[in-house]
Amino acid sequence: PHEEGTGSFAEETAIGNIGNSFLRNFVLYLDYYNQRVILEKGDDFGKVFPRPKTGLQFYYNTDNDIEVIFVAPRTPADEAGFKQGDVIKSVNGIPVEYFDGIIGLRKLMKVEASTTYAVEVLRDGKLLKKQLTLRDLF
Repeated sequence: PHEEGTGSFAEETAIGNIGNSFLRNFVLYLDYYNQRVILEKGDDFGKVFPRPKTGLQFYYNTDNDIEVIFVAPRTPADEAGFKQGDVIKSVNGIPVEYFDGIIGLRKLMKVEASTTYAVEVLRDGKLLKKQLTLRDLF
């Protein structure tokens, strides 16, 4: 059923949202003249891409720090004690700015299951150390 809202799901004709996980398999062409979208199989079509293995979602906050916005229950991040609002400061003693920002940090969270990181977070003005061991979630 349609629910009123704003943004991409505000219209009752919308039945879904296509994101990067789907589109990275294709080359996308926008034919404005003929008002059509064309998808062709790309070089990576059907390739298995690494998946996150933490249950952790983070973003750049207004201070340009990498902040945890969600911790999925019963995941490695939850078990390690991460909380919404934690600011990630370092991984294995290396400050996060040396990991090519948020993209590099996300790549770290997709490596081989059983990889363990020592992650330092700032919470309520205190630095806390967390041990995060990756595992397959699906």
